[in-house]
Amino acid sequence: ADNLIPMELALKIASKIRAKERFAIYIVLPMWPEGDPKSGAVQEILFWQEMVVSYF
Repeated sequence: ADNLIPMELALKIASKIRAKERFAIYIVLPMWPEGDPKSGAVQEILFWQEMVVSYF
């Protein structure tokens, strides 16, 4: 995979759970991605961000 951030987050979470340590996760996303807000690409990004955020 090109983006290792999700894997690193998952590994860190798993290690904290195994060690029974308290932990917190803060994920910060930009409110608006770069580009024309009405373009298909930006709308797709916003759609999937909303799906991920609303899942939790």
